[in-house]
Amino acid sequence: PTGKAMSLRSARERALMTILMETGAVLTVAPAYQRLFGAGAAESFLLMVAISVAVMAFAPVYCLAFDLAEWRLCRRLASDRPQGLRLLHAAGHEFGAMLVSVPVILALTDHSLAVAIGLDLGLSLFYTAWVWAFCL
Repeated sequence: PTGKAMSLRSARERALMTILMETGAVLTVAPAYQRLFGAGAAESFLLMVAISVAVMAFAPVYCLAFDLAEWRLCRRLASDRPQGLRLLHAAGHEFGAMLVSVPVILALTDHSLAVAIGLDLGLSLFYTAWVWAFCL
């Protein structure tokens, strides 16, 4: 920052941003899933909402655990995290999100494990680009 103290987003701002980002993503991905897999609109929307809710429940738990571990091991705040560790954090988040979302896909669809993993990888790529564009 130049001359001004940098402020972090409030919890309210973060919640609103997350809700808007997830709503836009679900409204974008559900029709794509419907076309690609020949699913009904309601089934597609339900699946994408279920995945979104599962990952949103997982994310703060993962981030808190990572932040606490980093503090205990390095006495460093997340805001001071070096780039390499940021990459590790992001990769761990995506892997954990996959552990959460693949069972949701399997429970709500007739997809095989291989298809569920492929779908999840596709969703991960989409969400990576979506978050990047959303946060510009």
